[in-house]
Amino acid sequence: MEDFWRLYKAIRAPSTLTKGSNYHLFKHGITPEWEDIQNEEGGKWLFAFSRTDTRVDAAWIETLLAVIGEQLTDENEQEEICGIVIAPRKGDTKLALWTRHAADDTVTKNIGTTWRKILNLKEIEKLQYQEHDEALQRQTSFRNPPKYIV
Repeated sequence: MEDFWRLYKAIRAPSTLTKGSNYHLFKHGITPEWEDIQNEEGGKWLFAFSRTDTRVDAAWIETLLAVIGEQLTDENEQEEICGIVIAPRKGDTKLALWTRHAADDTVTKNIGTTWRKILNLKEIEKLQYQEHDEALQRQTSFRNPPKYIV
């Protein structure tokens, strides 16, 4: 944990990143690409914060800690989590939680529901789940129809 905090304190807060840049944290051996064999059947839970939303940095660290602390799934489902991405863009900052299998409705929805609680989202705010296969076909990361909404 010391190494983690040392690294975390040395990098810029997500709210200060340049538009178009990304931070990724993925499990060892998994790349943040749709085509990675460990991602190709999966998708991502996605939430878009407005560029003025002050919760971005807290949401990033809470998600980092939840992933590292394996708080998003049951013990026997830990392999479902592949990684996380934060992506500041022109109009918003997208926070995404990548999972391994989009077809497993129960596990995928449970992950989304758990993450929603960790993010402490308002009732009107929704998480969307998008499949990587759809993103690959459309060649866009964030403008795909959701498979699930929680």
